[in-house]
Amino acid sequence: MMRRSISTILVPLFAFAWCASSAGCSGGKVAPLDPASLRLQRQIPLPQGKPLLVATAHDPERLYVVSAEPRALWRVERQRGTLQRIDVGSGPIGLRLDGARRRLFVCLSVENALGVVDIESNQLMYKIGVGLSPFDVVISADGTRAYVSHHA
Repeated sequence: MMRRSISTILVPLFAFAWCASSAGCSGGKVAPLDPASLRLQRQIPLPQGKPLLVATAHDPERLYVVSAEPRALWRVERQRGTLQRIDVGSGPIGLRLDGARRRLFVCLSVENALGVVDIESNQLMYKIGVGLSPFDVVISADGTRAYVSHHA
């Protein structure tokens, strides 16, 4: 018997949380979750792929999602239920938001690079070369350093 993997990511944000799942939120969708009632709000479908990873701001209205197959980066607006694709390059995977500096760091596994996105304009500002196939990034508390995990 073949088992199907189901993963749900709950991201607590003020009075809301987000559910992003390849199956749990009706597959290929993200949805705000009201923690008080544990009810999903309007489900927002991704046009391509299924949610893989998420990053959040200190703003319950916005979520960043990497979708799988094809890999793409999306900005989701809760109130409007809208999506915007952000062109960052090949193989986006790991995400980390630096809300204080209004930047989103995205590991680009195919390009062996770290992309830096301005979250006000949703534009890629620049790419920094890193090790082979980066998959996660952590930003120092003062925002002056990015630590990237990659394959050896």
